[in-house]
Amino acid sequence: MNAAYGFRPPTVPNTIVADARKCQKAIAKAASGLSTGWARALASCEDANARGVNPAPVDCSTDPDGDIARVRAKAASRVATCDSFAGIPGCATSGTAPAVATCLETAIDDVVPRYTEVPYP
Repeated sequence: MNAAYGFRPPTVPNTIVADARKCQKAIAKAASGLSTGWARALASCEDANARGVNPAPVDCSTDPDGDIARVRAKAASRVATCDSFAGIPGCATSGTAPAVATCLETAIDDVVPRYTEVPYP
C-alpha cells in the first residue's frame, strides 16, 4: 500500500487528479500482481523442495524456474504504461518507469520472502 499509494493502512490515500488516476491504478495493479505472483512462485518452489520433487532442495530465492523474473517483467510492463507519474505518491515519486518498478520490487522483496518462511522455514 505504501509503495503503490504512499500511505499505510488504516490511513486512506488522498484523492489524486483525474489524469493521474489511470497511472495510479496501473501501479496498484503492478504492485498487487507482483506481490501475489512472487509469493506464489516462492511457495511453489518451496513446496517442490518439501515434497522431494527437486532431487536436491534448491535455493528458491535464486528463482531457479524464472517465475519471479516473469512476474517482475509483467509488473514493469504495467508501470511502463504510465505517461507521467506527476502528483502520485509512493513509488511514483521515483519519476521514471524503471525507477518506479524497482521501488515496487524493493518494497515487495522486503516482505514476500517472510510470508513464505512461515510454512517453509
